[in-house]
Order: sequence, then C-alpha cells, then structure tokens
Amino acid sequence: MKTKAKILTAAAATIGAVAVSEWAISNNSLAVDRIAIHSGKIPHSFDGFRIAHISDMHCSSFGQGNERLLHKIKMQYPDIVVITGDMVEDENSDFVSLFNLIEKLALKYPVYYVVGNHELRLSEDVYNSMMSQLSLCGATVLNNNSAAIKRNDDKIIITGLCNSLCFYASKEQGGEFTPMTLEEMTEMVGEADTAHFNILLVHSPFSFDVYSEWGADLTLSGHVHGGMIRLPKFGGIFSPDFTYFPEYQGGLYDDGRNYMVVNKGLGSAKIPVRFLNRPEISVITLKSRQDTSF
Repeated sequence: MKTKAKILTAAAATIGAVAVSEWAISNNSLAVDRIAIHSGKIPHSFDGFRIAHISDMHCSSFGQGNERLLHKIKMQYPDIVVITGDMVEDENSDFVSLFNLIEKLALKYPVYYVVGNHELRLSEDVYNSMMSQLSLCGATVLNNNSAAIKRNDDKIIITGLCNSLCFYASKEQGGEFTPMTLEEMTEMVGEADTAHFNILLVHSPFSFDVYSEWGADLTLSGHVHGGMIRLPKFGGIFSPDFTYFPEYQGGLYDDGRNYMVVNKGLGSAKIPVRFLNRPEISVITLKSRQDTSF
C-alpha cells in the first residue's frame, strides 16, 4: 500500500512539474507559424514578399525592451510588420513599452497597425493620444482606410478595418456579437480595389465570409488567442469573448475563394490563461503563380 502511495505521489509530482513547465512555455516561449499564400493575383515582383504578423500582446513583454520579440521578428527577415490590435489593456494607460517596440520595429520595417476591442474601449482622450503616438513612432495606423505597397511598377493594397464594439461579443451583450454585413463593411472602408491583391487587417476573424465577399484576398486577424487553452485533437477551448471551441482559433483558413490567417497572439487578457499555446509570430510569405486561381 505504501509503495502504491509513493508511486501515485511521484506521478502526481511529475504531472505537476510538467504542467508548471508547460505553463511557463505557453506564456513566454515564442513560436513562429510560417504560412505560404499562393495566388494568381500576387504580382511577380511580390513573389517571396514576407509579412511578420503579431497581435494581442495585452501589455506583455518578452525580455527587457522586448528584445526577445524583436530578435525573433528580425530572424524572419520580414518586408513589413503588421499588428492587428489588442496590444494594450483597456484598463492600462501605460503604453511606453508598446511605443518603444513600435519605434524599434519602424526603424527597420514599414509597420501597419489596426486597433482591437481593447483599444476601442479606451477613453476618447487616451485613444486619440495613443493613435497620435503610434504615428509619431513610425507606424501607419489604418483606421478604415487603405495604403498601397509598391515594388517596381506593381502594387498590392493593404486595408485596415476598425470594427466598432458591437461586432465583438461581450458580457454586456450576453456573449453574443452582431454579425457584420457587406453593406456595413463597405460603408466603413469603401469598395475593394479588386484589380490588385488585397490584404485586410482586422482584429476579429468572425466575419471572414464578409471580408472575403468584400474582396479581401488575404485577411490577417487575431483576437481569439488560439483558444487560450489548447488540447490535443480538440484545439482551443474558448475565446476571450466567451465562445467555446471557436470556429477560427489560429492558423490558415480558406473559403474556396480567399484566405485568412489568424494569429494566436502574444499575451492574455485580464485572465492570464495560455496552456499548450505558445505566444506566436505569424510569418506569411506571398507566392505568385501563373494561373488565376485563388
């Protein structure tokens, strides 16, 4: 009986040690998800164009001055860096770490930023100050507008969609969110320039069908934190907005016409929960091809 008790105690201690170790890895060790996007709409001059995509930092940090994060991004040799929101907490007004990160990134790469629901919950004064400072640090803040990225005589279009808070599920809304319509999206960002390859930056992935119908050849989003706690064979258990086993958790999706990449995020919201779910940098490489299929 004593031997059995010792075995059970040792097993429990081992499981506990593994769980603690994995918890530390899931919150501190950076992962890279590399994805190639093939499309006949990508110009030949953009073949091999590389995008580093980060999201949902929630005031986390990775080394002093975010040196580990900066080094990890540098080692991906990106052409641009895109950020899809929730880099801060809505109850925190100290954004110095974020501004320092943006400033260091912008010294080496064009940086494009779109806000998430946490930025939208800031007071008007704090929000406006933050947007101004992001621009001063070198980021291009896309707030329902577009920019052209040019190479030689070719270009691709990058658009930032700033969803209003009604398009996010919340406790106040009983865990439900208002589906976006194509008309609402078009009213916010205008018509897509479908003659060119279109990249859409938007925090929430939950209106992928509308983004695709609008004309986004590639949507980059975040928000879901990879399902927060991930289990083998089951994936992520729940999203920050109280959706269990959310449809879009992380990685590459397609609807037969267009693509979406959902970044699993760098941090956690108010409840610091990540397990079997490492902080992530998505690296998307554009690949041109001769045919016209998506």
